[in-house]
Amino acid sequence: MNRDFPLGWVLFGLVILWVVYVLRYDNSRVTHPNYRNSLSYRACINAADMIYRKSLEEAFADPSIWIGYKSAQDYARVSYSIARSGCDP
Repeated sequence: MNRDFPLGWVLFGLVILWVVYVLRYDNSRVTHPNYRNSLSYRACINAADMIYRKSLEEAFADPSIWIGYKSAQDYARVSYSIARSGCDP
């Protein structure tokens, strides 16, 4: 019986861990429950960024828009988070 370091078993274990990790966390696969088409997801995030910038610009131009919010930035952040929430599945 060979008593050397069981390199084969270690490599086998690492491959199994890698497979489990990929199956669990790789959301770029169509079969993953949290799959996101990267182009449409990125487009949605870009649209939310544009909404944030536009909201911030409007809030600085007209302070009456953000009455009820802490600041113009807070108003823009809320607008962004509403738009961003539509990007998540």
